[in-house]
Amino acid sequence: MDTLHIKVHTEARKERVEKLDNYRYEVWVKEPASNNKANERVISIAADLVKVPSKSVKLLKGRRSGFKTFIINNDKI
Repeated sequence: MDTLHIKVHTEARKERVEKLDNYRYEVWVKEPASNNKANERVISIAADLVKVPSKSVKLLKGRRSGFKTFIINNDKI
């Protein structure tokens, strides 16, 4: 299992991803922070970054923060 640390900017005009190092990213999403919409979008983006299904990405810390830690379950089943 790996972890990703992502700084999230919500309600951006344009979506983009900046890689800071192997496990740290800065992400801008169009979705608002309300109703967990931004978190769902960031999970989808994180899954694309590490090439796993979205269900393999879990939010570990930062549900209500701009700094989030995700755990990636990339075990083969």
